[in-house]
Amino acid sequence: MTKRPSGKNPFELGTYIDKFPLPIRWLYEDFTSGLLNFKGKCSVIRFWNFYAFAFLFVCLLLWIAKEFVDTDFIQSIILVLGWLWIAIPAVSIGVRRLHDIGRKGVVATVPPVATLVILALLCADDDYDFSLYAVLGLFIIGALAFMSMTPEFAARYFPSRHIPPKDDSQK
Repeated sequence: MTKRPSGKNPFELGTYIDKFPLPIRWLYEDFTSGLLNFKGKCSVIRFWNFYAFAFLFVCLLLWIAKEFVDTDFIQSIILVLGWLWIAIPAVSIGVRRLHDIGRKGVVATVPPVATLVILALLCADDDYDFSLYAVLGLFIIGALAFMSMTPEFAARYFPSRHIPPKDDSQK
């Protein structure tokens, strides 16, 4: 019996993650150790990096489900499982982003829930109602725009009740 060499396991991605570019490391952390991390803060770059990946992933899932799967039930299962894989870290990164701008994290649930409704409607019928998709899309865009504000902009134009305003007169 040979003895296993000491050091890093060459078959685990986590052992080489420090060699990847920073956005890939962020995604790896958000999908592994940061999956249920609702404390702390998140920069706007990391937030949009995650949502760009999430958008591309959902588009890829839609394409795979429509092109390669014939059964509507299997298409629905693929889309719901893919949505769950994205939605949980999306809420946690949204909550951390809202903490960064000094807000409570309730708004972070809007994009994943609206995306689930859109996916359900896409799977349910072939007669698309554009106005319903437009309203849900506007909810998603509005929530993402609110979460991508800078802390200074948010404090100036959307004052919060739970954060005391800065008093510059005591200098």
